[in-house]
Amino acid sequence: MTRKIILLLILAFTIPTGYAQSKPRKIDIVITNGDPAMEGTLRSELDLDLPPAETRFQALQRARNAEDRLSDYLNSVGYLDAFIRPGVDDETGLVPRVEVDTGPLFRISAIKVFLDDPEQTSKRPEQPESHLSLKEGDAAIPSKVLANEQRVLAGLKAEGYAFASSNERQVYGDAEAGTIEVEYHFNAGPRVVLGETHFEDGQRTRKRFLERLVPYEKGDLYDPEIISDFQSNLTSAQLFGSMSIVVDEAAAGVTPEGDEIHDVNVTLSERARHTIATGVSFSTSEGVGLTVSWTKRNASRRGDVLELSTTIASLERSADAKWRFPNLFGYGRDVTLNSALGRDETDAYDRNFLNFGATLELRQSPELTYALGAASEFSQETDAVEERDLQVLSISGAVRIDQSDNLLDPTEGWRADIRTEPGIVTGDGSANFVLTSADFRGYVPFGREDRFVAAGRLRTGFVIGADAVELPTSRRFYSGGGGSARGYAYQSIGPQDADGQALGGRSLLETSMELRYRYSNTLGFVGFLDAASVTKSSYPSADELRYGAGIGVRYYTSIGPFRVDIATPFDPREGDDPVQVYISLGQAF
Repeated sequence: MTRKIILLLILAFTIPTGYAQSKPRKIDIVITNGDPAMEGTLRSELDLDLPPAETRFQALQRARNAEDRLSDYLNSVGYLDAFIRPGVDDETGLVPRVEVDTGPLFRISAIKVFLDDPEQTSKRPEQPESHLSLKEGDAAIPSKVLANEQRVLAGLKAEGYAFASSNERQVYGDAEAGTIEVEYHFNAGPRVVLGETHFEDGQRTRKRFLERLVPYEKGDLYDPEIISDFQSNLTSAQLFGSMSIVVDEAAAGVTPEGDEIHDVNVTLSERARHTIATGVSFSTSEGVGLTVSWTKRNASRRGDVLELSTTIASLERSADAKWRFPNLFGYGRDVTLNSALGRDETDAYDRNFLNFGATLELRQSPELTYALGAASEFSQETDAVEERDLQVLSISGAVRIDQSDNLLDPTEGWRADIRTEPGIVTGDGSANFVLTSADFRGYVPFGREDRFVAAGRLRTGFVIGADAVELPTSRRFYSGGGGSARGYAYQSIGPQDADGQALGGRSLLETSMELRYRYSNTLGFVGFLDAASVTKSSYPSADELRYGAGIGVRYYTSIGPFRVDIATPFDPREGDDPVQVYISLGQAF
């Protein structure tokens, strides 16, 4: 009975409550002439939640406000000669009324592009009109006419005309024909090639490191995307709070082809070199966790970032060090050195460990990253079978694709992480293994103002070459808890011994679905369904999936959503609690 009540509450809170029956119309609209198909659209524009008018003056004032609103809307969609008459329908009560003559939908009869600047030494744009997106016969929508001008201007800049600008446009209308003719006027200016790149004096960061972030060569043709890439490179270094990249207006010379050479001036404001951060998490199965980290930037003046952190939690106590050297072997080739010392005390095992590792990241693009790594681990562990000392040596390769729009609170796009790790185990046991894992996540916004997001996650993994009992506990798969299958205790899903102690497995399959509803700028709600299975086989299986579901609240902050989830298991084992609570920062996935 308790579980049925919990499931009913989950369903109740998962159903959005912000939509009622359609609102009654408070303003009458009559299409007297023009396009009758516009009536429904105009009614939507005036679907205002207003109380009934109390006086004729108030009703007339509302009709006049509606006149202004509809006039602006009709103009914005190409009805440039609409006529609207406000009034009051006295026969049906004090109901505001507007009579609308939409007039014709105006269309473009001609588009012309002119370059107004005088003759110059550099090559002039040959076909600036090739950048136009509108054509003759298209609807004369003002916003598209303006955007068309910006499109041509952007096209000129992409051809190397860094100082291109637009002059006053000319628009000629013919009300009887329902057409307009548009003339765009531009100054292209000289075609620009890039010269020297100058960094402002007084920077702690070495100039050689900064020069590695420059994505162009001296003599390259100017392109706004190159400057944008330069800014992205500086941002990814995580060293600067603000930056300015400006092409010098004064020419430094002229090429034999007549193009002007312009230097690039860069001004940087460095972030604080030392940062202290804390994080707190809680769940009913994993207890309270506290993490404190200290970050030092640019210790070697080569853009490096040193981070020391310590975690004190119910199941874990550890100290970690990570030292990242960006662009060490050229741009996009980062090296990270890491080590960790700690102790885990879980229901499945107790473990003391010390590990060292190094990773080379190859950033192909902001969305695509490859990684190669090597690691060594020394551990003393006690599980349900035995106590032993082990050493693990391994190498790894990984690919990460990130097409999402936000790290902590994604609302659109997808991510994929694939990793494989061959390794050998020595010490009180010996084994060879290859561990492979893959994690896929997707996000689809929908609904009014994209307030809803459908999010999904699929994670799978398997080990080939060694039985589960031969593997170190750090290379076995476990599931259950706030980061995997909510509703179940930490590490509780999978093979167990006769006493109910988790053994871990060689394969993993996890899936999660969430429906996220953004109620306001700071508050949101979530309904979710998780499932997971862990088996002794080396191949994932969906036959033993265990399901859990729940609801959550999100409080949105500047650094990401603060998360509170409540979940219950669908098919609990003996000893599983009916409810689990999880508190953390960031979305579950």
